Amino acid sequence: MDPLLIIAYIVLGIGAAILGASFGLGGGVVYVPVLYLLFDMDVKMAITISLACILISSTSATFEFFRQKRIDYKTALIYATLAVLGSIIGTIIREAIDEKPLKIIFGGSLILIASYKTFTIIKRKNNNKNNNKNSNGSLVEEEETTKERSFPPLVLSPRHIVDHEGVEFKYTVDIYKGILGIFFGGMLAGMIGVGGGVIFVPVLLMCGFPIHLAVATSTLLIVFTSTSSTVTKMVSGGAFNIEAILIIGIGAIIGSNIGARLIRRVKAMKLELGLWAIIFASGLSTILRTIYS
Repeated sequence: MDPLLIIAYIVLGIGAAILGASFGLGGGVVYVPVLYLLFDMDVKMAITISLACILISSTSATFEFFRQKRIDYKTALIYATLAVLGSIIGTIIREAIDEKPLKIIFGGSLILIASYKTFTIIKRKNNNKNNNKNSNGSLVEEEETTKERSFPPLVLSPRHIVDHEGVEFKYTVDIYKGILGIFFGGMLAGMIGVGGGVIFVPVLLMCGFPIHLAVATSTLLIVFTSTSSTVTKMVSGGAFNIEAILIIGIGAIIGSNIGARLIRRVKAMKLELGLWAIIFASGLSTILRTIYS
């Protein structure tokens, strides 16, 4: 393999994994567009490589988040079955149909959601200058508690996690709100190789998670979806570019550890804005590569 290509693959792995671990996205929002647009790779091969590299980087980042004690395991295990089922279905669909219309709809949805959420965050900041509950980096971060429904077994109330630095997170998780979102996040992960974090993190935020725990817990869910998608692809047959996966994977391990450490230094509001900027870019790149493919 060309030495310049090896270097390019390693740089891609580091950069994508830093973004993926920092925002809980898995890195697929970078892997697929770059491999497809810049490396002139077949889109299905790019998706296959993306999912395998996401498995490597998300596993590495999960170990770091485990050390930081910022993963909500109880919620992750409840949602894991839905995410895995969705990813298996998505992988099967990807191999069977032309996904161009779905990619355009998906990309457009990401742009609309990201634009709306960015607007609401900025509006909230302007209207609540004296209320820095979610963005001042203080020792205790609390989110609005979710209104309890008449189905208490699936509503985890309250949740109280203390990370390895003594930072407390108090919040309530409404499991019902995330059921469909987690399932479709897993399905889209299998279809277009983004890992699912572009859906998982917003869904976890909607369910009541603080942003830092949403990123960490999303990363664990991505381990499940990328594993199931990769295994499904292997069972169903098809080519794997093992050289590319291994080389990009080396960079992904380095980048995922850097990204998982960077998140501790980012305030919640800045992290949210960064998250939605990445999702907007992902939606735009999805539409552009679909139109020009």
